Amino acid sequence: MANTLRHMFEGIRPFDWLMLVVEVLVLVIIAYEFIAEALRRRTDQKRRLFLNALVLRLSPLIDEGERIRSTAPDPLATTQYFITRWTDSVSSWTKKTEALIAGHSSSASATFMLISESQCVDDAVSYHGHHFFLSGPTSETHKALTLHLENLRRMVDRPEAYF
Repeated sequence: MANTLRHMFEGIRPFDWLMLVVEVLVLVIIAYEFIAEALRRRTDQKRRLFLNALVLRLSPLIDEGERIRSTAPDPLATTQYFITRWTDSVSSWTKKTEALIAGHSSSASATFMLISESQCVDDAVSYHGHHFFLSGPTSETHKALTLHLENLRRMVDRPEAYF
């Protein structure tokens, strides 16, 4: 065996050594690129799965929020008891949704809780052919719920931007 190795390296010039080093370096770079791309793909796939699972958890909250929004009490036809119950359900939904979002991203939580341009939300409510106007605290609660739902929809539509 020693004789074979001796014959293998006999008569090798410095240029041959340089070419050997260059070829080994090329192989190392190719291996690095292959491994790095595989790791990137794996990370992207994990992130996609995480975002899909999160969207699946947030989607029912949109439905629940819409259901609560659709039961906004008519202040002229309802007692204070029902208005208070509705306001409490809005508060409970907001806290539950915010807690879920905050567990994944504080910036997404801040975005969800952001209430801007509430004056653009209409005080007129129309559900199932019944039309009425909200006023006072009920109006503010309805506006906040509407804006929270819009923020949540944006998060579900583009979760990669928020989480």
